[in-house]
Amino acid sequence: MTEEQVRDVLARVVPDAPDSVADPTPVVRAARRQRRARAVGVAGLAAVLVAGTVLGVQSLRTDEKDLVADPPSSGIPDPYATAECPPTSQPWVSTSVEDLDQVTAVRYCARGTDAGFFIPDGPPDALVSDLGSFTSLVRSLDPADPARCAAVDVIPSDSRLLLQLADGTSVAVAAGICQDVDAEGRTLDGNDLTRAFLSQLRIQRDEHPYTSPGADTSIDCVLDGTVGPAVPGHERLVAAVLCPANGGAVTILDETRLSDLAGAWAKAHAQQEWNDPCPSPAQAPPYVLARTDRGDLVRLDVGNCEDVFFLGDDPAAWYRLELTIGDLTGG
Repeated sequence: MTEEQVRDVLARVVPDAPDSVADPTPVVRAARRQRRARAVGVAGLAAVLVAGTVLGVQSLRTDEKDLVADPPSSGIPDPYATAECPPTSQPWVSTSVEDLDQVTAVRYCARGTDAGFFIPDGPPDALVSDLGSFTSLVRSLDPADPARCAAVDVIPSDSRLLLQLADGTSVAVAAGICQDVDAEGRTLDGNDLTRAFLSQLRIQRDEHPYTSPGADTSIDCVLDGTVGPAVPGHERLVAAVLCPANGGAVTILDETRLSDLAGAWAKAHAQQEWNDPCPSPAQAPPYVLARTDRGDLVRLDVGNCEDVFFLGDDPAAWYRLELTIGDLTGG
C-alpha cells in the first residue's frame, strides 16, 4: 500500500487530528471521558482537568460461548501473541529508533507511575501487518514543537510503544503527549506515534477478521477503560455489564438486552454537535462496560436524557446509541 493510499484510507476511517497540543492523548482519555460525562449531569464528582483521550477499552467476563474465538486470518502473525509487553516489574528504558524499516510489529504497553493516577491498558492486539505503511506515517509526522506543552497539564505516565525489530530484539519509545521520541534522528511527540499506531491498527482490523481468544477474568468496574481503536459499526459487542456509579453490585446483561445494546452500537454514527437538553439527574446513572469481539472493553456513558453514548477518538465526535439506560435496566 502506498503512502497516498494509506492517507486515503485514514481519511475514511479516522477523524482528522487536531494539532498535537490541543489534541488529547490516548494515554489519558479516561480523565477526558469522565469530564464529559460530568458535563452532561453526573453530579457530585470532581472534574479532573487534563488533556487526554483514548479510543476504547478491553473487557472481561466469564461466558463460555465468548471464550471460543476464530484464529487470526492466514498471512499475518497472531496479533494477540506477537511482541508481548515485558512485565511491569522489569525496568524498561526508552531508547531511540535507528531504522524504522526494521520494525516488524508494534504494541502499546501501559505503565503507570508512582503518582497514583489511573493508567488505562493498551489494546489487546499488536500491529503486525503492513508495517511499511506505519513507517511511512511516522516519517511524515512533523517534528515535535519544543514549546508544545507550555500550557498543557498531563497525567504522568510511563506507557510505551514496543517496537519489535527484524532481528528479534525490541526497543521502547514514549507513547504519551509531551514526551519526546528519537526516531531516525528526528524528535517526535510520543502522542503522534501513538495516533499513527492506532490509526494503522484500525486499518489492520478492517482488513483481517481475527477475533480475541477471550478472557476468564472477572469484571472489575473499578477499571475505567483501555486504549484501543474500537468504534461503533466496526467491532461487535459480545458481552456487557452495568456498573453503578456508587460502586454497587455489577449486573451482567442477559442475552436479550445484550442483543439490543449490540444492535444499537452497530448502527450508531459519529455526531459533531453535543445536544443534551434534559436537566441533570438527581443521582448519577450507571455506565456500561462492554467487550468487543476484538478484546476491547468499551465504556458507554449515560446522558441527562438517559440516552446511552460513546466517546470516540475525535474530541469533537461522539456516538449516540438509539437506546436508553431504561432499556437495559428495565426501568
